[in-house]
Amino acid sequence: MNAEVCVSSASNTSAWQPTELVNVVLSRGARDVVWRWISQDQFLDNHKQPRSLFFRSPFDADFNSLINQVQADLVPVVVFNELLREDIVVQHDHGRLLLRRSAYMPGGVRFTALRHAREIC
Repeated sequence: MNAEVCVSSASNTSAWQPTELVNVVLSRGARDVVWRWISQDQFLDNHKQPRSLFFRSPFDADFNSLINQVQADLVPVVVFNELLREDIVVQHDHGRLLLRRSAYMPGGVRFTALRHAREIC
């Protein structure tokens, strides 16, 4: 099997999945926000890591647009307060919101597929 087939078959799933912490402590809406943050390209950096987001920005993907993509009737400040209270995000001095690493882990399917691809390629 050639390397291109291995890479393309392994890259069809999300690199990240929420941790058990996220699934246990957050409301459904907040869990959906974390899921979108770790799985949608516009919220990932060049290395496919979740980007830090401004709460509101006219120039870039921001926390408000993230919330609106999940569910239009979610209130961004309510979701932000829940994520902050449960220690899922941290707000830096310069105003950016950072998803804590404890909120996401490597995606199970992708991780298994990549390991398998390396073994057979």
